[in-house]
Amino acid sequence: MKNTLLTSLVLSLSVFTGCANSYTSQGTHERISIKKIASYESKIKGASEIVAYDIKQQRVFVTNGKKNRVDVLKLTFKDNKSSLNKIASLDLNPYGTGVNSLSYKNGLLAVAVEKTSSFDSSKHLRGSVVIFNARLQHQKTVRAGYLPDMVTFNEDASLIIVANEAEPNKDYSYDPKGSIGIIDINNNYEYTDLNFFNIDIPKDVVLKKNTQAGLDLEPEYITVSKNKAYVSLQENNALAIVNLDSKTIEKIVAFGFKDHSLEENALDIEEEGKILIKAYKNLYGMYQPDSIASYIVNNKTYIVSANEGDGREYGKYTNETKISKLNLTDDLKSIYKNENDLKINNEMGEENNTYTKLYTFGARSFSIWDEKGSLVYDSKNELARLTQKFEKDLFNQSKGKMDKRSGNKGVEPEALALGKINNRYYAFIGLERQNAIVVYDITNPRNAKFVQYLNTKNADLAPEGMTFVAAKNSPSKNALLIVGFENSGSTSVFEIK
Repeated sequence: MKNTLLTSLVLSLSVFTGCANSYTSQGTHERISIKKIASYESKIKGASEIVAYDIKQQRVFVTNGKKNRVDVLKLTFKDNKSSLNKIASLDLNPYGTGVNSLSYKNGLLAVAVEKTSSFDSSKHLRGSVVIFNARLQHQKTVRAGYLPDMVTFNEDASLIIVANEAEPNKDYSYDPKGSIGIIDINNNYEYTDLNFFNIDIPKDVVLKKNTQAGLDLEPEYITVSKNKAYVSLQENNALAIVNLDSKTIEKIVAFGFKDHSLEENALDIEEEGKILIKAYKNLYGMYQPDSIASYIVNNKTYIVSANEGDGREYGKYTNETKISKLNLTDDLKSIYKNENDLKINNEMGEENNTYTKLYTFGARSFSIWDEKGSLVYDSKNELARLTQKFEKDLFNQSKGKMDKRSGNKGVEPEALALGKINNRYYAFIGLERQNAIVVYDITNPRNAKFVQYLNTKNADLAPEGMTFVAAKNSPSKNALLIVGFENSGSTSVFEIK
């Protein structure tokens, strides 16, 4: 597709009038509106996380982690009215102890199910990818790696790719190997497991001290473009690039670190009940994306990341420590004298028992990377500034209390979906703690522009998973965004015009 550069025309956006608040930008192109048109409310926390859409039968598949099942919802449009109702459920207890992810394509539903030890519920055994047909009949169970956490199809639905996160058990006495699994549907569902032993690891990949990389690397999320799969290694602040033709890991790329000494990357790190966005010397953010997605501009693949951040805490072991507990250089002590709340990685930045650099979890942003893993765009501190502008009384909130997340990942961008509307590409970024969805125009990967800020707190809490439905595949003939909200247990459909 030929890329059209963004212009400086004024953007006029319609305000959302459902049970959420929408705020708009002064920016760039034509009118757009987002309206919530349907919702299914389980009223059970954890009952809606990852979602997928069946184009032919207008069904929404939802992981229900609370009940270890997949709920099947029917999206109906009639007489300009819409509804979302549960029509079936798939019990996954026969296949494992916890549903984590699902994906639907070409009449097949693939579900990632973990399995834990009956003697230690925190000890992960090898899980499974369970496949059902369009009639919800069981087709195949494929044994996967340890803790299959995300699953997706390749572009022609001939392969299923699974990220086996392989987290350690609760006291870190057991740490299985992380891996990326490839299931060849046309070859009797043959499974290939790609691990991280004997692979070059760049020096800036974040690893636990005194641990083998093959055990420490933890695949989190997958996006597919052409013949490549890109896999985020969240805790390790890295990206794995997989060749799907040869079924090999081509390389590991370190995301690098965000320099918070720059004013454009300023952040609030103190939970003192007010907004104080500042730049800080020798403070660096690890991008550590959870969700990633990809799109193509001028025949080049770009990867979009929601830079949530994630630390580790298993029994007595944790790599998260507040600044106030650290032995800093005299120079840093004077800078961080009152900033005591920020959690940093205690295994990085230390020299001779004194911390000279500080590395914090997440980048409080979304980013765009090229197909080699090089950064081409970062939203810098815009997400914090937008929250300050539109929801200052709930800035960096936790459970409705303002400024309770400033020391720990801020707005926490987690969910992510990309979509094309009227020949332009958009990114929808879910801010988990903020109960909000931010929309950016990413048509130009190097110059993304803010479009809209949508708060869903009145009904939908903690956006966890998203999927975009193009207008040509939508029963309403308009694009849709389907979102699973973890804390409210609701699944909602937003129409975009």
